[in-house]
This record gives sequence, structure tokens and C-alpha cells, in this order.
Amino acid sequence: RLFAEVVGALMDLNLTLPPDGNTPNVPTEASAEEGAADILLGRPVEGNHLVPRDVYWLLRQSTECQRWNAALALYECAVDLVPHCPVEFATQAVQWEEAGYQGRSLVAQDILRHLPEQLKRQHEAN
Repeated sequence: RLFAEVVGALMDLNLTLPPDGNTPNVPTEASAEEGAADILLGRPVEGNHLVPRDVYWLLRQSTECQRWNAALALYECAVDLVPHCPVEFATQAVQWEEAGYQGRSLVAQDILRHLPEQLKRQHEAN
């Protein structure tokens, strides 16, 4: 059920992929403070602020950028989850294929393509 939720949320974003699969996508628009390389979420709140500055940076992003960043996070989540429950995910992928959910099926096939790489990394970590 978890995979159905993750892929369903990814599909609900309804993003249009670029026509050229090799086109690089750079979803993060905002730059961090001068001299900082990345926006790092989860830092402690500095000074008297109730809301971390990271939240303000994220809110300044365009809606489209936020949607692409959400899609990237969901996709990475699915890729990371597959090695832990490959049978569940494969079963869900087959159900989508049989039900004619072409978009979900294609996303599932792409995620499954990463399974050997994930299993190798998991084996090396242990």
C-alpha cells in the first residue's frame, strides 16, 4: 500500500516531462545566503525567529519548482523503499499494468530499473 501511495502522490503532481529525456532539470531555484553552497533543511532556528530561514527560501520558490522538488523527493523515496519490499512493489506494478494504469506502470518500471543498484549499495553497506 505504501508504494501505491507514493507513486499515486507522484502521479497527482501531474508534471509534464521534457520532450528530451536527456534535458537536465534543476528544480531548486533559490540560492542560499552568500557563500553557502546549498539550502540545508533542518537547521536550528537562529536568533528570535519562530520560522527557520530555510522555510522562507522554500516559500519563495515558484509553484512549478516546488512541484518538481516534491516529485524528486517522492521518486527518491520510492527508489529507496523498493529494496525493502521488492515483492510488494512488483505486485503493485503488475496490478497497475493489468488495470491499464499506463502512467503508474511506466513510473513503476523506471523505479524497478534502479533495484539492482540499490541492492548493491545495501549489500556494500552491510
